[in-house]
Amino acid sequence: MNRVILAYRPYIYENHIYDFHLADVIGNLVAVPSLVLLLLALNRYTLPKAVLYSVSVWIIYEILPMGVFDYYDLLATLISGLITYCALRYITIWRS
Repeated sequence: MNRVILAYRPYIYENHIYDFHLADVIGNLVAVPSLVLLLLALNRYTLPKAVLYSVSVWIIYEILPMGVFDYYDLLATLISGLITYCALRYITIWRS
């Protein structure tokens, strides 16, 4: 996955392709579901708490002055959390 991101972003920038900032926020879109699934696999949190914790962690990480602050990353984190919650909630309801 990392190799795809490393190849995708330069290609988009070099060819001036507008991809709705996907090249900028793809890390945030993948990070939230990854942490949620890890927390659920450890059986430490329920689904709503895992999503809330994951979104909170990535927002705090984005706000801390470690790199470039970007509103698109914050928005992508929130959208990813919402999609992750809805998808996993649908799956758990469908399976029962």
